[in-house]
Amino acid sequence: MNKTDTPQIRREALLKELSALHRIVCGSLFVRDLNGRPRWTLSQMINGKQRQVYVAQRHADSVTEGIREYRRALEILSELGRINMTLIKQETDHE
Repeated sequence: MNKTDTPQIRREALLKELSALHRIVCGSLFVRDLNGRPRWTLSQMINGKQRQVYVAQRHADSVTEGIREYRRALEILSELGRINMTLIKQETDHE
């Protein structure tokens, strides 16, 4: 956070960035050799169970970007939580 930003300004910037993430994909993408041919596989936890979905090679870059966006969304949510706690403490200190 920039020292000149207030927590409210930083929170608004983070919410705006979060709203722009539109390809969020949870999981890990890896390449598996199947019968001598590469197969892209997305591994995900769904309802507590490991699931794998094959991904066409032409979609691999989009899925990779979605995974990157998911990780960024988690970072944003973590920072939003810290900012909100700061703001809550400031509110209670002024009561």
